[in-house]
Amino acid sequence: MSKLLDISALGGFILFACSGWATISLILLFVGYSFFHQWIQGSQCQAKERLDGKTAIITGGTAGIGKEVARILSSRGARVVIGCRDLVKGRKVVDGIKAHNPWTDSSTSSGSFITSVTHILINNAGFYSPSFKNTVDGHEMVFQVNYLGHFLLVNLLLPLLRVSAPARIINMTSKLNSKNSTDFDDVNSEKDFQPKGSYEKSKVANALFTKELAKRLEGSGVSVYGVNPGSTNTALMKSLMPSLPGHAQTIAEILYGLSTKTPREWCADNCQLCLES
Repeated sequence: MSKLLDISALGGFILFACSGWATISLILLFVGYSFFHQWIQGSQCQAKERLDGKTAIITGGTAGIGKEVARILSSRGARVVIGCRDLVKGRKVVDGIKAHNPWTDSSTSSGSFITSVTHILINNAGFYSPSFKNTVDGHEMVFQVNYLGHFLLVNLLLPLLRVSAPARIINMTSKLNSKNSTDFDDVNSEKDFQPKGSYEKSKVANALFTKELAKRLEGSGVSVYGVNPGSTNTALMKSLMPSLPGHAQTIAEILYGLSTKTPREWCADNCQLCLES
């Protein structure tokens, strides 16, 4: 009996060791793939266009894709205004941009955009909350940040965009907007709040708004685009991942990071949308 127990214990140890080595091997495989992928594709925007004399406004420009877009547009000569909730973070981003491009003209704003012209508006700010929250305006916070705020900003800046034509509006959508049967009778999610459902609802609204806005502005000199960032390694996308127990969460986040694009890689592939004439 004791020998049987010893063999059983040894088998369990081997199984554990093998599973551990399998996990390590899988991680190493993803690391190798990540470096190979980056080496093949590179992470530099290949477009050659300049934006001297142009003004760009970017919401959510203190991290992730927004931060990288601000860096690229500034390096091409644009005056960049970063819309953000945290002016301290915004100032750090601006200081970082100016450290690499001392000639750049970048600034931050928490709500008021003082500019006489606007050539590019990028509605990038995104928010996800696991719990129900109302804003001071009485709206569910995720829906307001991701959609209502951008809807208002577009309408406030539309006169400037028209007189600055050719101009463009770029709205960040999501692959999730096709998976949601949205109840627009409950836009504030007061009847049934589901964290992921609320996020999806805001992205559906963004997609519908983008489509209608493009139709209404056709021929005005203001182009409208909806962009799906796909699987990009940002804090927002990680917050949408399901929670896993123990070390499984850490491993899942590592594998996600290695199998997705960095914000810089994403911008290298999509910067043409901002730079093309």
